[in-house]
Amino acid sequence: MADLSRLQALRNGGRVFAARLIQRLEAIFADADMEAARKIHELESNLVELKARYDMLEDMDQQIQNVISEEDVQQEMEATDAENATIQDAGDLCRYRINTLRHAYPKIDHHPPALSVPSRATSRPKIALPRFNGDILQWQQFWQAFVAEIESDDSLAGINKFNYLLGQLDPNVLSSVAGLTPSNENYAVLVDLL
Repeated sequence: MADLSRLQALRNGGRVFAARLIQRLEAIFADADMEAARKIHELESNLVELKARYDMLEDMDQQIQNVISEEDVQQEMEATDAENATIQDAGDLCRYRINTLRHAYPKIDHHPPALSVPSRATSRPKIALPRFNGDILQWQQFWQAFVAEIESDDSLAGINKFNYLLGQLDPNVLSSVAGLTPSNENYAVLVDLL
């Protein structure tokens, strides 16, 4: 049950981070002084982070469902669906607001090069990667699979690679990197720590 409580604690931390992202999206949209082009950029960037966090939470939800008793699965799924719906709704609202801003300001470049990368990342299909449990003898095999699918994909930003890598770590490994926040810069730090 230690793994279950650890997974639940990690998921709760992820939900707190997602709630902060949702608040940040609201603040960006409400900022009347921010120019439209910057507002669109900020909304899109934070939406990518929210999507990556949502994907990581879905993975943790699945891991939790795999370790709880069969009697608790239904209740867990209902509670999880309610929590995840909040994140999905916030993402949908953000996409709507971005589209509304684009229609209101048609002269703004709708597809700047820096933003085309994250949009591909948000539509990336689920990939079946091995998990890393901290066993140094398994590292090479894990890392080669990760490099082949994620690391070598130049269209993914560092923050997306960070979230993919974090999602493949077992709870005992996550504890050693718990202080890192998702960012492009921290991806290299995360790899070095592992």
